[in-house]
Parts: sequence; structure tokens; C-alpha cells
Amino acid sequence: MVTSPKNNNQDRILFLDNLRYLMVMLVVVLHAATSYSNFVPWWSVKEVNESSVFFDVVLMLLSAFLMPVLYFIAGYFAIPSFRKNGRWFFLRRKVKRLGLPLLLMIPLVSPFFGYVYHYTRHEYSSFFGFGGYWLDYMSSALDVRIKILTSVDQFSHSHLWFMSLLLLFFILFALLVRNPAQRETASPQGSHETPSPGSTLAVLTGVGFLTMLSTFIADSIFANPSNPDPWVSIANILQFQPGKVVSYVLYFGLGVYAFQKKWFVAAEWPGRLSLWTVLALLLS
Repeated sequence: MVTSPKNNNQDRILFLDNLRYLMVMLVVVLHAATSYSNFVPWWSVKEVNESSVFFDVVLMLLSAFLMPVLYFIAGYFAIPSFRKNGRWFFLRRKVKRLGLPLLLMIPLVSPFFGYVYHYTRHEYSSFFGFGGYWLDYMSSALDVRIKILTSVDQFSHSHLWFMSLLLLFFILFALLVRNPAQRETASPQGSHETPSPGSTLAVLTGVGFLTMLSTFIADSIFANPSNPDPWVSIANILQFQPGKVVSYVLYFGLGVYAFQKKWFVAAEWPGRLSLWTVLALLLS
């Protein structure tokens, strides 16, 4: 049986904390690689003459698992945070940590990326410089239609898109889920059964299959040759990629499920590394 060490806070697991730090560092690597990749032509800074297939591969590999893992970890720690703070204080903390930074940073950061895009390509000229671009950019924030983003000059959350989506997940979690503390109190001590390796394997395989299926369906509906990886904006409040958003929902829910089933604490990890390597390659 493989278990994970805990720190002084009994609801935290060092393995998942370290995994989160690793994922965040790899997000930085992914963003750096994008500048040298042949993909994502709308990226702010592109080194066209130095692009490489190597960075294309790096981009594809990292984008396949980075955000799902981070949403999984967020879901895993949602219940202990909810138990500690209660429903409304939980929501208050999430709005403070995610909502307020969004309101402050989107007007400051997002227009900058669009301006840099034009500046590095010598496409934008204005007597007012960045100030003029900022006014033009922010004026599109009033467009609250549901739409597919087609230009860097449209109002967007830019790199902060995951925060608005994660905030929505936390809000729905807090409003829809019964108080986990009440369920824990109602259950006899030690009544939680350790999940079998077979059941864990079945859940993970099912989530992987649903992720693959949802990505295929969404790409069939939204993607096209001129926009192979589209972004959808809903009233300029939520912005996401249709081909990936279902996987984020699934992995956030999987994190909640994993905490309830005491994965990484009392469960034996199913299968072998070779099996999971093959499954990861097939489902990515």
C-alpha cells in the first residue's frame, strides 16, 4: 500500500502540495515554449524564425494534463476547506482570493498582452500609445454576448481565464453540495471503506474516456481550420476552450470524489506504472 505523508495540517498532503507546485512551474514552461512553437499564432511574443517542432511537442504534452491536474487538486481540497470555514465563509474566501484579483488584474494585465502582440509585429500605431489601445480594448468589455473570440483585440481574461472558471466551480460546489461536516459527523468513526484498486482504476478510466469523448464532440462542433483551438466567451464573465472545459469539470469532481474515498491516504494505488503510461498516451 502506498500512502502519502502529511504535514502538520491533517487535511493537507505533501504529495499533492508538491504536485501543485510542480504543475505551476510547468505552466511557466508551457507559456515560454509557446513563443517558440508553431501553434497559437495569436500569442503575444512569437519567435517565428526560431520556432521548432520540439516546442510543439512540449506544448502538446504539457497542455494535455497541466490544467486537469490543477483542477483535480482544487477539487480535492475543496471539502476540507469547506469543513473548516463553513458554506458562506468558504464562498467569501474564494471570492476574495479569486474574484477580487480578477476585477483588479483583468483591466491591468489583459490589454497589455494584446498591445504587445501588435507592438512586436509592428502592427499598431496610435498617438496615444498604450493608453489609446487600452481604451479601445476595454470598450469591448461591454459586449456581453456569447461568442467565440477571434481577435486579440477583443476583451478577454487572457492568462486569468482559469480563475473565473475555478471561482464558478467553487460557487457551484458550495451551493449544491451538502455540508460535508454534517455527513462526516453522521457517519460512524472508521465507517469509510478503503476503495479497491479495481474500483479506483474503473473511475479513472471512465473519467479518461469521458474526457476524450467530450473533447472530440466539442472540437467537432466548435473547431475549424481557421480556428482549430477556439475560445468561447460568455458575457465576458467566463472564457474557456470548449474542447477542454468538460475535462476541467470532470477532474474537479474527481478531486472531490478522491478526497471522499481517501485516495493518497488509505488507498492502494491500482495497477502498475507501465499500465498508466499506456493509458495516459491513449487518452491524451
